[in-house]
Amino acid sequence: MITGIGLKVFEINEFNKLMNINKEKFINEIFTLEERKYCEKRKNGSLAVRFAAKIAWMKATGEPDIFNFLDIEIVNDELGKPNIRLYGEALLFFKKMQLQESVLSLSHSKNIATAFVVLQK
Repeated sequence: MITGIGLKVFEINEFNKLMNINKEKFINEIFTLEERKYCEKRKNGSLAVRFAAKIAWMKATGEPDIFNFLDIEIVNDELGKPNIRLYGEALLFFKKMQLQESVLSLSHSKNIATAFVVLQK
């Protein structure tokens, strides 16, 4: 059963402006070490689309303001499929709500980053 849907779409230029205010602090507060390592190997948009995915997951919960970005990690399996790993408050929420799965779809172009999340029981 679907219990939540979250969508985030934004321009990569806007993400870059936000990130460049204090790049090192922003990156360290939003992205895990694994996410940063993965994105260093990829072209433009990888961090932006992961940021969109975290926001989409938060929106899908209906409680977007209670989570820490570092408690939501976007990883890829061996075939490249994106997945969500949860830690801390995000994981506690997931278990408390008896959720079974977070389904994630990502897409980005040169200019736009998009993430879509479905939470299921």
